[in-house]
Amino acid sequence: MGKLNFLAISSVGILALSFLPHYFLHPVGHSNTDCGKFTKPSVDENGNPFEDFATFYPYYICEHLQPKTKLFHFVGTGNLILLILYTLYSKHNLLYSLLIGAIQAYTFAWVSHFTIEKNKPATFNYPFLSFLGDFKMFSECLQGEYVLWE
Repeated sequence: MGKLNFLAISSVGILALSFLPHYFLHPVGHSNTDCGKFTKPSVDENGNPFEDFATFYPYYICEHLQPKTKLFHFVGTGNLILLILYTLYSKHNLLYSLLIGAIQAYTFAWVSHFTIEKNKPATFNYPFLSFLGDFKMFSECLQGEYVLWE
């Protein structure tokens, strides 16, 4: 199966997966932090650049307040995870799969930022921290911490 076919099929599967925490766990929150303390984009509450993931992640969540934005990220990150697992299982070129996976994940994410959230993706200023944030938010969404479906 080609990578693009796999991504199309996995997108449907990830969408179905994203509904399960909503159905079984009934999340009610959009954020787990006080977003009012971030008055300027891409800096902490003191106006300084973020230096570590622990201080960055609350800001990251505040940049993803709309459930649809989280859903787009969930699908992109889920596809990336499944594509890596599929590549390891099938022994295809991992570097190529990572490239395709990253392109589709960032496409989902950036489209949601520009069209739904109407903000600039944190990836532009903090690429590594944002990458980690995607996986943590994916995990928290699976655990029912955030609303993905309204």
